[in-house]
Amino acid sequence: MSRLRVATPRSAWLDTVPAGPCAWTALAVGLASPVAIQIVGVVYLPEILLAGIALWALLRSFSRKRFWQPPFSTLCLLLALSLAGYIAADLAWQTDSGRWLRGWARIVFLASNFVGLYFLCRRRPRNFLLYCVGSAAASVLALLLAGRLFTDWKFGASVPVTLLMACLGSLASPQRWLAPAAGLGALGILHILLDSRSLGGCCLAAGLMLLARHRAQTEPRPLRGLVLWVAALAVLGVGIYAYVWSDQNFGPRRLQSIAWRAASLATAWSGVADSPWIGNGSQANDFRFQSEYDGRFAASSGMRYVGLPTDTSTFTPHSHILQAWFEAGIAGAAFFMFLAWRMGGALRSCVVSCAGGPLVPLFVVVLLCCEWHLLFSPFAGAARLEVAAAAVVMCLVEREAQDSSRRNATLRPMPGTRWLVKIA
Repeated sequence: MSRLRVATPRSAWLDTVPAGPCAWTALAVGLASPVAIQIVGVVYLPEILLAGIALWALLRSFSRKRFWQPPFSTLCLLLALSLAGYIAADLAWQTDSGRWLRGWARIVFLASNFVGLYFLCRRRPRNFLLYCVGSAAASVLALLLAGRLFTDWKFGASVPVTLLMACLGSLASPQRWLAPAAGLGALGILHILLDSRSLGGCCLAAGLMLLARHRAQTEPRPLRGLVLWVAALAVLGVGIYAYVWSDQNFGPRRLQSIAWRAASLATAWSGVADSPWIGNGSQANDFRFQSEYDGRFAASSGMRYVGLPTDTSTFTPHSHILQAWFEAGIAGAAFFMFLAWRMGGALRSCVVSCAGGPLVPLFVVVLLCCEWHLLFSPFAGAARLEVAAAAVVMCLVEREAQDSSRRNATLRPMPGTRWLVKIA
């Protein structure tokens, strides 16, 4: 007999308790997402709001043991270690103030985003849903008012539309996750057709994971399962065909993008090999790195990219992990490495261990997108909010798994019923 699994009660994730101050605050922070302010580079209004919330959270919960429950406390310590790595690297290389101020501010805002959002969502995971709904809806509205909703898909509407789809999927009961799985799969194909390849791949992967979760918690029916997996393979085939077909329109740009990413990763890795422990300082880019990048890009693409007139540099490490390692050494990259590892475990818990409750569609999309960014995207701009959101999701999933383990550990078999435990 297979082991019986008891799903987390729906009330634990999407409870019916009236929305409190944290819920309305999370929604308001999300609605402020499109507003950008020039302070130390581009800073988004939600980051300023979350910084104030983080300060309040630390003052209010400093002595509360449950607030500092791992992995939240572990991530906070690693963020402090990353900041120390940046400070040490900039002092060692005597980085100019304009660069080290930006480098340190990135880690400080990332930390305040994480602490503030965790404080809003730790007791009511539905607040994370409200934050995402507010962020996605406000971004779509801002694009619509600017006349860019249908003209700027790759760098505009693709992310908020995906987030809205994931939020809608989280409103469906776990027994009806075929609709969110199909919706994410169809959206993934649309992304690929419109040249948003990485996001399209994440949506297709999220759809397959929801399908696997649906199969794991429903009554086994061989014919139904066969039909579902054939449909999943058909969606993958359509996705591959969409990529090949859209290559007619976006082929040159994609080749240039691949050459750019490969050249930046190789150049950054060269810098890491030269200084793996201390790094090269915040936003390090001297003539040697720029020349190496230009040469690698020209060799791969057959052309020399000089950037836009407003560009100060064409070289940026195209990976969160590699960028932090390149700039601040192994200490700077510790947080991102740990987060990538533990997010993989959170994804597994969402799919295999039935963690996350009805919010699994949203959690899976957020985690998959962040995993891609950690490996293949530069750490700048709105990436701070995305990484903080994924870290909060990881904390929520792991906390639920820890609470479930403690509940199961308190259960003791009644006398004469140990044979039932062995059968299960």
